[in-house]
Amino acid sequence: MTGLRFLALSAARPAGNGYAGVFDAARWALILAMYAGMLLGLAHAVSKRIPAAAAALCLGVLALAGVFGASLAIENLEGKALAARLDAAYGYPGEILRRAHPGGDSVVLLGSPDWPGGSSVVATPGRPLALRNGPGSYEGLEAAAGASAAPSSFRGLSSDLRISGENLRQSLEGEGIRRFIIEAGSLVFLLGSLIFTLKLSAWPLLNFFFCALAFRGVLALEVLFSFPDSLEFASGVLPPSISLPVIFLAIGALAHLCHFMAYLGQRQARRARS
Repeated sequence: MTGLRFLALSAARPAGNGYAGVFDAARWALILAMYAGMLLGLAHAVSKRIPAAAAALCLGVLALAGVFGASLAIENLEGKALAARLDAAYGYPGEILRRAHPGGDSVVLLGSPDWPGGSSVVATPGRPLALRNGPGSYEGLEAAAGASAAPSSFRGLSSDLRISGENLRQSLEGEGIRRFIIEAGSLVFLLGSLIFTLKLSAWPLLNFFFCALAFRGVLALEVLFSFPDSLEFASGVLPPSISLPVIFLAIGALAHLCHFMAYLGQRQARRARS
């Protein structure tokens, strides 16, 4: 319960202006709901002995439709809210802003960006610090979280959920619905392929733990591949824009194939015994 309480408070912490924090928390909750929904749905399907392929397909379609619809609603509401607050003050002297996406700029405000002649320090990974004089663009930045006494595992999970939500937001805003469907669909396909982890042992609770651990690994993998330099190994074979979806689809297809081969082996063994 302590971990869940920390995650909820972390998601609800204001980021940038109040509206930005609310919508960032909504995306955070959406990603958490997608992972939790897939995990519980797969566990229920296994307990009811529903065929793995049918369960993964149905849950994948439902999860993709839910994430797509909720993301469109969040983007629509956020656009209306931000359009109504274009003249609102952003930040305060000394506030530290950052981008949620890995590798983004970090800005340390020395003075409010709305003040005439206000200046700020811009820190970009791999580049020297730069001093920006006068008002600048702070769109897409959020307030940097302060230190927390919570366990590092909870802080890491909360941060990863934020980055995953930011990835979906950027794919929807920057490259349109088709790109969003490809990225979200490949992620849901990979999560559905992990249904085999719920059949690894004769103890359902232990299998549930294995599946939850596998889901956490997928989230960490998604965040790792969000960094620009992490997909260099595939740059000579695949375009950077589709590298991550192709990797997710390949891993998911391999997991489904192994599960199917194991099913055929068990079926052949039962026929031999009979």
